[in-house]
Amino acid sequence: MAVQNIEVSTESILSAVVRLPEKEVDKLFKDAKKLKKREAELVKKLKEIDLSAKEQKEYGNLLEKFRAENITPKEHEKLCNFNDKLESIAAQRLEWLIEISQIRGQSVEEIMKELEIKPKNYG
Repeated sequence: MAVQNIEVSTESILSAVVRLPEKEVDKLFKDAKKLKKREAELVKKLKEIDLSAKEQKEYGNLLEKFRAENITPKEHEKLCNFNDKLESIAAQRLEWLIEISQIRGQSVEEIMKELEIKPKNYG
């Protein structure tokens, strides 16, 4: 889905707002406040979602064993479980990034750049 940025001056926005009935202006500000709050919640979640430090270390160790072809079946199963968890985290991060991009009217790439979010690399 392409996001189109539209440049609108503050004056034209204010001009449109003053022509709205008072109830609509109140609703507009309430909706804007809700969107800003939701955006802040999503950004916080994006920064927090991850494997714990202990899990990251364990995952790294399992990955090394796998690459060295020195992994037990039980360790391989645990590695697969970590991969499933990482895939789920990545999907959730993308979902939140898309929601933020819709709120802001920007692309996911622009949001990631602004928030300095880089794809995770555990291996």
